[in-house]
Amino acid sequence: MMTEKSVNIINYLRSQFPQNNSLLSKGKYLIIILGSFGDFDSIEYCQILAKNLQLLNKKDINIFVLGIGNSNSRKKFAKYTNLPLTTIEFVHNNEIHNHLSLSDGNYFNLPPIINLLFMCSGVNSPGTLKEVLRGYIGDKRSSSIYSLDEIIHIGTFFSFKASLFKNIGSFNHLKPLELATLRLTNMLEILSNWPTYIPIEKYIVQRGATYIFDEKDKLVYSYRSNSLLSFSETMWNPLAFIEKHIPSSISSEG
Repeated sequence: MMTEKSVNIINYLRSQFPQNNSLLSKGKYLIIILGSFGDFDSIEYCQILAKNLQLLNKKDINIFVLGIGNSNSRKKFAKYTNLPLTTIEFVHNNEIHNHLSLSDGNYFNLPPIINLLFMCSGVNSPGTLKEVLRGYIGDKRSSSIYSLDEIIHIGTFFSFKASLFKNIGSFNHLKPLELATLRLTNMLEILSNWPTYIPIEKYIVQRGATYIFDEKDKLVYSYRSNSLLSFSETMWNPLAFIEKHIPSSISSEG
């Protein structure tokens, strides 16, 4: 089985996606291996990446994102998260994930949707409930998500101005209910487009990973997720690993 110690991950990905310019361009590389495109973590993570594209580009960081789905999933995902389609590739299964020894999330011999419900309740998913709670109570360590005049749409029938949040917290940090609101809108997006985002439910609990390579293709950082809502080691500032390994000023929740 392939491991980080026995194979150069970026060269392996280049062999799998030889036409992808993100893996061939000069510079540093941020490799994001997602689970399903319809995973809560996948969408939230890439929304943050999309809002920080300009800063990542200034640091000469090439982005490559891989998710499980199909061409329609890829297009829908790119449009919703605002991540450029050219940075995203798809696979139909978790073969690459298995090669990289990533958690498949199937801790019980039960249907994947049942395993997902267990993960949502924190079973074999450390940190999930704490992260859910953070979405409701806010976090002074994290940046605000919405701008003051932004219109937030909850499904197709309800919307409100983000300025409403100023009644329950400062706009200098993540306010109570703000992150929970984002996650609710993401959940409704997924549920209303379930067959597109998740064409194969078998991989719905597959976990992902993050890798950074320098200009010489040397792996300088890696992180593997084992839980739901744990796509980063520092969820209060999800891109802190970039600040550490490639110093820059990057916002937290987007």
